[in-house]
Amino acid sequence: MEPPQDSPSTKDKSRSNNRRRRGWLWGTTLCLAITALSSFPGVGVTSFEFPHQDKLIHYLVFGLIATAWLRWLRTRMSVKKAAIAAWSITACFGLTDEIHQAFVPGRTMDVLDWLADALGALTAVLVYTYWPLYRNFLEWPRRS
Repeated sequence: MEPPQDSPSTKDKSRSNNRRRRGWLWGTTLCLAITALSSFPGVGVTSFEFPHQDKLIHYLVFGLIATAWLRWLRTRMSVKKAAIAAWSITACFGLTDEIHQAFVPGRTMDVLDWLADALGALTAVLVYTYWPLYRNFLEWPRRS
């Protein structure tokens, strides 16, 4: 007699549970990478420069971090609570990263960098929450 096969719904539930369990890894990995990079004196993007390039980079990277946290948190709570939590986590991380940079030789704490971090996170959270096309693009079913 053969063992019972998993139904598609059981496999889907298993994938969903795996995503819920390891979803925090994306946000954590991005935060650790930012912390590591900001620990080196004067590390930055210099291939081409334009005015306030660093603010745009902060805005985009911290938007990505907020999206990573939101995608995980929304599996654990309502979308509204998850959005607030994702923005709060990201904005607080941005603040602690700026404080950390105050102690790194060759780097400075910049309130405008933190503002770019917080605004990037807020934009990403709002776009993810209120633009279904974007959210559905990020959440399309993946095949294993």
